[in-house]
Amino acid sequence: MSAYDSLKARAGPFVFWLSVVIFLASLCAGIFRSLVRYHAIPGVGVEYISELRTAFENEGYQQTLPWMQAAAQIDIDNDTTARELLQAARQAGDVATAVSTLEKLVRLQPKDAEVRTELVSGLLGQGRVIEALAHGQVALRLDPHSSVAYSNLGTAFLALEQKDEAAVAYRESLRLDPANENARRALEFPLRGY
Repeated sequence: MSAYDSLKARAGPFVFWLSVVIFLASLCAGIFRSLVRYHAIPGVGVEYISELRTAFENEGYQQTLPWMQAAAQIDIDNDTTARELLQAARQAGDVATAVSTLEKLVRLQPKDAEVRTELVSGLLGQGRVIEALAHGQVALRLDPHSSVAYSNLGTAFLALEQKDEAAVAYRESLRLDPANENARRALEFPLRGY
């Protein structure tokens, strides 16, 4: 065997392993860039959220909603990203995304009565009455002075045909906020006499 053949035989595995190392390094760099871009690394990627806000202003929420959904999937435990997605979903009129984002926010901030009350409204809109009732009761424990929470609870009880409980909740809602037309209409029509 010549010196050339010997060198060629030894260089083959070296070139192979060198290409493997280069491939793995570029793969890791790409993953890191993606994590930074989607704000999955805490303290990094804020510029991406900023880019999305600009897109919201310039192009409207409907076009940017899929990007926010992707960012929220990658950055699953980030309150800011979830709130941005919620805002995008509201603007786009995407109730399902809004409700699932509210559910995520409730898991991230279980003591936030306002988010929980909004979740109750969304769940009622989707016909998920039992879940809405459970979240509504928690929302009232967190904020017993919320007229909207009592009104939502009344709506849930009414959907379950528990008219006595619905009337009590609507009356309390009106006591806290006499201008609450939803509670007033419910007491005047479906709950007349309760």
